Amino acid sequence: MDSYSMMRFGNPSDYKQLGDVFKLYDNNGKEGCLTGIYRPAQGETLVREEPQLYFEHLVAPQMARVVNLPEDFRFYGSEVTYEGEIEASQSGDYQFILYYAGYTSVTIGGETVVPERWRTAWNPNAYKFTVHLEAGERTPLKGAISSFCRKPLKEKISITIDADILKELREKAEADDRSLSQYINLVLKKHLEDRKEK
Repeated sequence: MDSYSMMRFGNPSDYKQLGDVFKLYDNNGKEGCLTGIYRPAQGETLVREEPQLYFEHLVAPQMARVVNLPEDFRFYGSEVTYEGEIEASQSGDYQFILYYAGYTSVTIGGETVVPERWRTAWNPNAYKFTVHLEAGERTPLKGAISSFCRKPLKEKISITIDADILKELREKAEADDRSLSQYINLVLKKHLEDRKEK
């Protein structure tokens, strides 16, 4: 492998926007977004809803500003923070990738998971970290971040299934355009949810 290769050894899934992995809540508890707080060096603070933290490229054709950041906000000397809560759908170790320039730090669940880091703005950096989260718990998040996340890997097990049941599962998985393991996961999840309701 050379230094220009891209790979995701051990977990082939893509990193996704935080809102595609977690339920997001802003500072007021509103679901579907985080709170973005933009404090300029001079002037009034701007507070807005942030459904996604995606600031990776310039807006074409002028290339004068970064996509999704507020227009006419002077970033020189400013402080930008994203706050709120995230809620995981399953328990496990979540892998994050943080894109940043300037000074940044991240806290999740009151713990500093990314101590203050710095990178010159013309040469941004990426930093990976992992956080264990419990399903259904709303966990506070705070930081100056453009961040993506991956769900925990599923555990591999070996089970024995009757041939006629396996045949039916394969047929239903194919009809649903899913892999066999995905379909079995859905069936088991639904079964467990039904049992909880009883």
